[in-house]
Amino acid sequence: MIEESKMRAAGRSAEYEARWQIDRALHGATNWKALHDLVLFDRKTAGWCQIDHVVFSRIGHFIVLETKSAKEGMNLHEASGAFSVNFNGRSVPVRSPIAQNFRHIDVLSDYLDGCNVLPKRLGLLPIRPTFENWVLVQPGSPLPRKYDGALLVQRDQFSKTLDQFIESISIRRVLKLMMRSELGKVAERLTEESNENRRICERSPDVEPAPVEVAPEPRLPQPVERVVKNPISCAACRNVLTPAEYGYCKINFNKLNKRFLCRKCQTVK
Repeated sequence: MIEESKMRAAGRSAEYEARWQIDRALHGATNWKALHDLVLFDRKTAGWCQIDHVVFSRIGHFIVLETKSAKEGMNLHEASGAFSVNFNGRSVPVRSPIAQNFRHIDVLSDYLDGCNVLPKRLGLLPIRPTFENWVLVQPGSPLPRKYDGALLVQRDQFSKTLDQFIESISIRRVLKLMMRSELGKVAERLTEESNENRRICERSPDVEPAPVEVAPEPRLPQPVERVVKNPISCAACRNVLTPAEYGYCKINFNKLNKRFLCRKCQTVK
């Protein structure tokens, strides 16, 4: 338990450092936004998804970042894709941050598409987002720069890596710019959604504790989901909504006059 507490504290410290590096790199930027600690609803698992950091631009590039702490070093067994960290002189297997982040991208993409968050050109053609999987690791970690479709970035190199990424953007993407006011509205929508979901999590006594960082075996594990029994009741009949009904209402919130309704009450004229 003491080791787990120390690893959790190290993880929080790494997230704070990553947040500082990201905000510093984007200080004064008008074409990019950064959001931290987002909580979104995962319709596929009827659970919650917590995303460490999201950096996105007027062109529709979304860089989703997962932070991993390993002050004594992080290792990757490239043949199997298994990650481990050095802790108190021994190697401790951990869940793959790349796999975790691909799930985060899937949830974010589903929300942006289902809730029509991104602006449209000529009122018809939506700006199609592109997603990048970046994992922020401990400075000095002897890891490959790229692996399994993800970019492994040392936290103190974030600003330099972002500059290189911006320089590589195709001119064709630049022609699909959203206005700066639209970029701000996207940030507001995501922030409001995250804050609302966080309030729901805090009210619910059924949220399972956050998964322990240490994995049981040194093989590539699957990300563990935090499942919550939905605490929201139907605004009309007061019956508790199923996860499927809740997910539908989240996507069609304005269509339902900003109410959460069960399937039966949705059909009542």
